[in-house]
Amino acid sequence: MRIGINVPNELLHRVKAIRPEVNVSQICREALESRAAEAERIAEQVEKGGLEEHILRFAQVNEVRLTEPNWKAMAIQDAQDWVRVVDVELWFDFWEDYDANKDDESVLTPVWVWIAEADLDPPNIGINPYWASLERHSRKWYRDSWEARQKAQADYNWTWLTYVMEVRRRLDEYNEAEHQNWLTKREAEIAEARQSMELPPRLVEYYEANFGRP
Repeated sequence: MRIGINVPNELLHRVKAIRPEVNVSQICREALESRAAEAERIAEQVEKGGLEEHILRFAQVNEVRLTEPNWKAMAIQDAQDWVRVVDVELWFDFWEDYDANKDDESVLTPVWVWIAEADLDPPNIGINPYWASLERHSRKWYRDSWEARQKAQADYNWTWLTYVMEVRRRLDEYNEAEHQNWLTKREAEIAEARQSMELPPRLVEYYEANFGRP
């Protein structure tokens, strides 16, 4: 299957300036393969219903050495907690908001707002100890950390949404299966009722009196 991908001219020029012979299509394929593999891995974790504990480690490099948190692991844990405690009405409110705005990322409500609505502590990448330590280390790290923070937020959002969307997909499958079971049961009951149906005696007498025996 061939599809078109919009790439800003500025970004394409930047890539070509580094390596003129770079294969943009291959880069896009690799990025899509990476996303698909990550989504499949998350689906497996939904199936298992649990995650290994992830430990955020902070060590020292000179005065401050940092190990960046595993944002995707944090997102999965937060998504699991949200699904476990979210109110049914809030669940449907979330999907109504998502479906109405999914094509416009600029207005899509941040996922941590929904986590807060479920009375969970929302993740706040901006004041995470990792970023606080990073920004104290040097002015260059402080400047460069903004792009890293944006990427962390994007990774967190995408992983959280992927997990919750997988739950929604499985819920839709369950509801469809239950609906089909109900239809099958109803058809069987109707067929059984037809087989045991008896004609009202008064109607039979009327028909025979006016039209004779069939």
